[in-house]
Amino acid sequence: MMNICFRFITSALIILLYVQIISGQTYSCPALTADPIVVPAGSGASFTRQINKSNSNTVCVLLRVVAKTGNANLNIITRNSNAADFNIVPVARSYNNRNWERVAGPYAQNLEVNNCCSVVIPSLSNLQAGKFILMSFSHSVTNKEKVSRFFQQTTFGPTMAMINSWNYGNNILSEMGKWVKRQVNPNQVSPTSHRQYFRERVDFSTYRHSAYKHYRPRHPCGRYARWREYAFDIDDSSQPATVSLWNGKYLVKINDIPRTVISPSDWEYADGQNIGVGNFYICWAPEERVGGWVGVMTDFVSQCQWFRNPTVDLPSAVINQQIKQVSLPANTNANFGSIDPIQFPENEFYGEDLYLKQNIPTNGCSNIPDNGDYWNTLGTFPDGKQAWFAGNVQLDRNTLDNPLSDGGAAMMKIKIPSDEVYYDDVGAQCPVPSKSFINVDTCYLSTNNKACSSAYTKQNNGDAVVVCGSPGEVENNPLNRKTFTFWGANSLSYDADVHKGDVWTMIALSANDQLRQRMAWALSQILIVSFNQIDDIGYSEVYLNYYDIFVRNAFGNYFDILKEVSYSPMMAEMLSFLDSKSATYVLETTGSKSYPDENYAREIMQLFSLGLYELNVDGTLKQYNGEPKLTYTNADIQNFARAWTGFERQNARSNFEVDFFDYDSNRIDPMNVRGVSRDPFPKTDLHNGYIGDNYPLCVDLPERHFLKKGATYQLLGSSLSPGFHEVNRWWDEEDMPDLVLVLPSTSNLKNVLLSKTSRIVLNTDLTCRGRECNVDTLRIVQIEQNPPIYYEYVQQPCVELPYYDTGKKISTVGWDDPARSMCANKNIAAAYDVCCEDTSWNGGTELCKYDLEKTTYSTARTRCTSEYSNGDLCDIYWVDSSDTCATADYWKHDKWYWTNQDCTIKVKVNDEGMAAIVHQPSLYSDSSYSYSIDLRVHPDNTNYVNIHWDSNSYPKASNSCANGACQSVYKGCLCEIEIEERNIFTQLPTANAIMSQLKIGAFNPEILDSYSNVPTTGNVAVWHKNGVYDKNTIFRINYRGKQTYFKNVLSTVKIKGAAFYKFRNPPSFLNLGFREPRDAIYETDSVLENYFYHDNVGPFLAIRLIQRFGVSNPSPRYIEEVAIAFKEGTYPNPDPQGSDFGDGRYGNLEAMAAAIVLDPEASSSVLDADPTSGSLAEPVIKLTRFMRAMEYENNDSVGERISLLNLQTVIGQEVHRSPSVFSFFLPEYSAPGHIKAAEITSPEAQILSGPKIINFLNGIISLVDLGLTECYSGFGDVTTWWCDGLESYYDETERNKGILTYSSSNPNNAASVVDDLSLLLTGGRLNSSSRTLIINAYNSVGNNADGLRLAQKLFSTTPEFHSSNLFNSNNQDRPEMNTPSASNKRYKAVVFMFLDGGIDSHNILVPYSGCSGGKTSYNHYKTVRGAISVPQNDLLQIDASTSSQVCTKFGIHPNLPHLKSLYDDGDLLWVANMGVLQEKVTKDNWYEKTDKTALFAHNTQADEVAKMDMFDTKAGRGVGGRMIDVLSMNGWSSGALSINGLPKALVSSLGRMIVLDPYSGFSKLNPIPWAQNVLNNLKKLNKATNLGSGLFGETWSNLLYQAFGENELLYDSYTDSSVSTTFPDNDLGVQMETVSKLIKIKNDRGAERDVFYVAIGGFDTHDDIKQYLDERTQVINSGLQAFSEEMKSQNKWDDVTVVMVSEFARTLTGNTGVGSDHAWGGNYFIAGGEVRGKRILGDYPDNLSDDGPLVFEPGIVIPTLSWDSIWNGVAQWFGITNEDDLDEVLPNRNKFTNDLFNQNDLFTTGSPPSPTPPSSCVDGSLRFKITKNDGKKIMRDCG
Repeated sequence: MMNICFRFITSALIILLYVQIISGQTYSCPALTADPIVVPAGSGASFTRQINKSNSNTVCVLLRVVAKTGNANLNIITRNSNAADFNIVPVARSYNNRNWERVAGPYAQNLEVNNCCSVVIPSLSNLQAGKFILMSFSHSVTNKEKVSRFFQQTTFGPTMAMINSWNYGNNILSEMGKWVKRQVNPNQVSPTSHRQYFRERVDFSTYRHSAYKHYRPRHPCGRYARWREYAFDIDDSSQPATVSLWNGKYLVKINDIPRTVISPSDWEYADGQNIGVGNFYICWAPEERVGGWVGVMTDFVSQCQWFRNPTVDLPSAVINQQIKQVSLPANTNANFGSIDPIQFPENEFYGEDLYLKQNIPTNGCSNIPDNGDYWNTLGTFPDGKQAWFAGNVQLDRNTLDNPLSDGGAAMMKIKIPSDEVYYDDVGAQCPVPSKSFINVDTCYLSTNNKACSSAYTKQNNGDAVVVCGSPGEVENNPLNRKTFTFWGANSLSYDADVHKGDVWTMIALSANDQLRQRMAWALSQILIVSFNQIDDIGYSEVYLNYYDIFVRNAFGNYFDILKEVSYSPMMAEMLSFLDSKSATYVLETTGSKSYPDENYAREIMQLFSLGLYELNVDGTLKQYNGEPKLTYTNADIQNFARAWTGFERQNARSNFEVDFFDYDSNRIDPMNVRGVSRDPFPKTDLHNGYIGDNYPLCVDLPERHFLKKGATYQLLGSSLSPGFHEVNRWWDEEDMPDLVLVLPSTSNLKNVLLSKTSRIVLNTDLTCRGRECNVDTLRIVQIEQNPPIYYEYVQQPCVELPYYDTGKKISTVGWDDPARSMCANKNIAAAYDVCCEDTSWNGGTELCKYDLEKTTYSTARTRCTSEYSNGDLCDIYWVDSSDTCATADYWKHDKWYWTNQDCTIKVKVNDEGMAAIVHQPSLYSDSSYSYSIDLRVHPDNTNYVNIHWDSNSYPKASNSCANGACQSVYKGCLCEIEIEERNIFTQLPTANAIMSQLKIGAFNPEILDSYSNVPTTGNVAVWHKNGVYDKNTIFRINYRGKQTYFKNVLSTVKIKGAAFYKFRNPPSFLNLGFREPRDAIYETDSVLENYFYHDNVGPFLAIRLIQRFGVSNPSPRYIEEVAIAFKEGTYPNPDPQGSDFGDGRYGNLEAMAAAIVLDPEASSSVLDADPTSGSLAEPVIKLTRFMRAMEYENNDSVGERISLLNLQTVIGQEVHRSPSVFSFFLPEYSAPGHIKAAEITSPEAQILSGPKIINFLNGIISLVDLGLTECYSGFGDVTTWWCDGLESYYDETERNKGILTYSSSNPNNAASVVDDLSLLLTGGRLNSSSRTLIINAYNSVGNNADGLRLAQKLFSTTPEFHSSNLFNSNNQDRPEMNTPSASNKRYKAVVFMFLDGGIDSHNILVPYSGCSGGKTSYNHYKTVRGAISVPQNDLLQIDASTSSQVCTKFGIHPNLPHLKSLYDDGDLLWVANMGVLQEKVTKDNWYEKTDKTALFAHNTQADEVAKMDMFDTKAGRGVGGRMIDVLSMNGWSSGALSINGLPKALVSSLGRMIVLDPYSGFSKLNPIPWAQNVLNNLKKLNKATNLGSGLFGETWSNLLYQAFGENELLYDSYTDSSVSTTFPDNDLGVQMETVSKLIKIKNDRGAERDVFYVAIGGFDTHDDIKQYLDERTQVINSGLQAFSEEMKSQNKWDDVTVVMVSEFARTLTGNTGVGSDHAWGGNYFIAGGEVRGKRILGDYPDNLSDDGPLVFEPGIVIPTLSWDSIWNGVAQWFGITNEDDLDEVLPNRNKFTNDLFNQNDLFTTGSPPSPTPPSSCVDGSLRFKITKNDGKKIMRDCG
């Protein structure tokens, strides 16, 4: 026994000694050529290893290596180990002799580094067993390669000229700092405005040469007017032509207007046949040049015949009165210049014009009006030759720094010809935008008689107008060729919708401000406007104007971006808060209940500023009890949605791109805010406070605050339409003559305002004069009479406390129906004065100093008692409207008057602790008049807001409404309150104490009376009012970079009789009686500040922006440096001679951008050797980089315009074509394979599907071989109608838009050529094997030109071109995809049909009749859904009598008749109330029991339904992918096939995901028949790699090989496949047709089981739900109908199951945009031949209102079924019946054991046949083996 004990103790001591030795050992990084060093793992929660730093020019990485295939041997790991056999996980690294640091990946969260080299490694139990190793890498580069690499990160690609112009005599990093400093300085490198660039190049002939509401032609006699000597132009297309004989010639008339006389020899078709006389139509678009082709046809069905465009020749005898005539000067170089035409496909030319170099003298133009009607203007030269006026458009310059010099006068002269009127009137629209925060400081006052305003209608010609500009609104260059046009302007505008992308491409390829443009591109991918959510008809200018927000502010402040984006009508339209109204406004105006749209409130936080989870400054997740914490909840979203109400577009105006029939739309100018539409109640913030915290109280405004320092006035000109005060929409300008205070001549204020500048801020206090001394506040003041000049007073921002004990009743007049009463704080100017001369009767007279003057209660009463001896305020019910104060029509305005009645305020508390304000005024009672409490504060109101109760305790039913202190009311407690105000500090506090404890701000004491400054030391200034620290004391600290004042007071609301229940009095910006736009604007700023100053913003933006600059997985240190630069607003310049970056303000993007591109992680080229560093390149960046490096130039004949077309479809990314608000790819996307195993991200890989990879390569091949064309998968526009013919006559100067002009400086030296290409295209990273291969390829062809083309094409396929890693090839071939054999097993397929956006399935399956057992019925449904309900008569009835549902009959959406047919046939069943669940929940515990996911967010919930793995136990695989894995393990040949991108639902371990483009299918690689063969070399350039090769390059090569394999396997069979059913040409139809073809060729694929993924969008219906759902349901119906019919024709309908999936349903209650918002449980279907249909499974809710057990506000239904329920049965039908296998597919299913459907529940079939699992590794496209461990199957990829 002693021996045993001795041996045990000895062994333990040995182990302990070993652990101590290991722990104390210091490890050094291996030599560069040495094998990895194993670092032993420790035990416990973490272990520490001492590791020396790396050497200079070296990176040393600590990796965790795990076996990936059966070939992996963890005991033998060398530098030459095959990377395919192992997965690596990044742990830490040291580079360039820097300290060890954390890196992105699973260890980033908890790994620690102490001192330089003590690495504390956490033990992560969820990782596969492996070993820790150290590996060293180096990457030696030349200075030129460093510069090229830098330009790849900071520009759209280096050029040789840029590289050669670098100053190599100085330190490279210092020069980088110098270059960045120049780029961020707009005075050194001018910003390139996209809108300006576009407008300068706009040129088109105004249709029929007349003006329209929004633009006008140049005057025919003015300088730059264009004239054409050819007879027919593009506007003649499709016009009727009449041809008759005239003096032996042919007279041609267009629309009965003589156009020209043609000689018989010219009036011939191309074949020489005479055209003759008669009626014709001009077909096609006539070429705009003399001798160009013109087509005519006798009718619209005959063939187009061609003749040459003749010169203009109209003898005077045929000129009629409809033709205006001009005497032109001689056609000489002194008088005219020429405009070269633009070449279109097949040598068609347009725009050959003459232009006037100077104005024509008046006598030559006497009969030409100055009104824009220049149609049919004929000019005659002195030699008798003639020309038609071309009518080219004139855009006016109206920029911020140079607003319209004529105030819009030229446009306002326009009178649209009566036969061209499509509108209500014939006048032009004013081009002058309204004032906004963007332009207000540069507006000016115009007294031009014709000056105009889009904000109001002038009353007199002499009125003065405030003229403002718009960013980038420049004039068009009159000498430009026809580069761009406006959408709908003429026949050449057919492709105007691509102009916005063309602008971006042209700027990216040529602009000097490359860093600014890269930053703008990065920002545009964060704050996205998607054309899919815009009512887009092809505009360019509105998109470019939005994009310019990022160009202008690229190095400004992020707050400015957030604000401009939030006021953008484009963003408001896309995220549906345009015209969103508050619930109170809707209730007031319609009597119905709805909620504000939540869309923007959610996305501005999730996507634009905060992200989902709270972050540390280094980007790691903040942990709370070991779990991450959401940055906001759904309650926060609903809360903030109330702040995104009231936004409306500015009035329509002219001078920008607007379609003829969309003339009343303004998507350019920042929106207005209507105060009356804004929710007026308090709103919580994200910091346990309230929006409005730290703002001063309005009750503290000093007397005559409008004369105090800081008071602001904005110029109105002669308009009485204010921007900051609410105006009744019924009023016209003439209704408002007395809304102003006329300032006396002695007024000091008047003297200041006489400067007439746009905005004036008083810099000192002023003394009052005259009426100024007798008012509490101002609205509008008048400073001049003729013309009248007005200013609007803009009161400083302040807030009100909605609970007070100083209430007085205010009422509207008695003839309101009914009249209303509520409370107002008597110390605030909150109502109008009205005086009762005799208080015995309840009528009175206003005593205002100007109409609509608001006063305090005290002022109103003082005026009354002073005016009348017996006068006083009274409980009025009528007002004398004859008084001069009452000229504003009562029936058109909501006028609140002071009364002499006290008014009580109470609080109503619901069961969740939310509070509603209740006013209880005494109500006037009279038989003639009816009064009620205003709905907003009525005791029955449900305007509940979030409240922060002390100790989270509040009155509720469970405590008997505060033990009886409150009254029990429906769903809550109604409580009387007491207000306590007390001071916080009794002595000088610290600044931190002030910030944390004081929440009420203060005005600058300098403008307050009776305050004295108290001398202090330190950073806190103090002012006392009473000489002591009391509640009036004011403190000043520096807060958020500015001096901020706080009042030493806390206002608390206590429940009367139960003071334990209390809360801080919440501030609110808007007054309940008068909801002014001013206060809504201030509230918007406060909301934006709340987001902006959140701790998450810095790291959130840092991660997103760093990713767009080439580092997908920035280290925590890098993120922190960038986040700190954002927070502190400064970053050091590595140039010792240069100043630091930034302005020192929080949110500065200049500092942030500098930190991103100059940080060591960005600038250290050695990190290219780190296998997990770097990124894949964005497709658009790769393309522009290639074009810049290879020096693309347009052919002169086609002009400037560079069009890269259909890139979104072809390569997965196109500017201005983001598919959704989530951009082209998700920032957190992780590509299956090595990237996924490393637990890092590769966002760009999400769009690297096989077809898009092939398309990209084919596009580059076409560009290199043919120039820019659409031929053979080219990226360009149409250049020929006969691509196949290019081989026989190809000339690189023809049949394309442009060519690559790059040439080597040493073309005879292949090595030199390849090295230069490597420098330009890979930053010198090309590996030596690939270098040798390309050199040999260059030398193998016949000449240097062919060698260069071949080398360019080969470079475009290398992993170094597509990624920023080094690629370490082992020269072994990658495995090819084996050709499978057909199977005789029964085939089955599951179609995962994803409806993206969250379908409103409550309008898909609707209760119809036969309802019992609950509230639910059709009428109940209609009541709850209101305006968004589907009419009962429209619904398609289905029988649910056998389904145990609340109703025996349901209705489905009227546009789903085929679904009804399938249901009736028993092939479709519905599943009611299903959604994402962590476990079963109730209304009381749902929030606590869904802590593993972010409910209601698109991306997270789409992930959940795709992966079905809420606890992330299955390494990111999707539910479809896991089914494929299990079936593959069990011997089935199984495949995952996506017809829509790279979905997470299909990610698997064992199967390859095949991705097809439904529109193009498979493209053949290198389709040019005569092109050089590149395939073999492409494969050699992408061979297998050694361990430690870059994972991003490895990912590219893997995906490339997969694309080759798919292409070789399926190209022929798929291309030859056809279906017998006609599928609809819509987004679902084309996908289902593709699925049908793939099923048809299943034998060619060797498929036995397939999971298909199809997806359509358009279901995020925050507004206009009926319209959008009508459209989308038609698509579902037609697509599913064609698919089911085709499957039946293939005898496969029984073998297919279609599962409808969406991320969530939508709220039952509609929002104010007549849409619905994100919700939860919904209704879905599954369909197929073996589905046991004609049933509704699950439990349809028996109560749809918020008081139901499954519904909470605003109409969110809690699901009773998890998605596990149906996938369990589907998986069994699919052949997965083993319980362990089902647990593998559905790892969370056991939480729902009683709710799982089995196969027999869902399908009519019995048990599936037993599979035959393989006994060993199966070689082929799927490689795996099965091992046994306690009877369970373990999957392992055999490699």
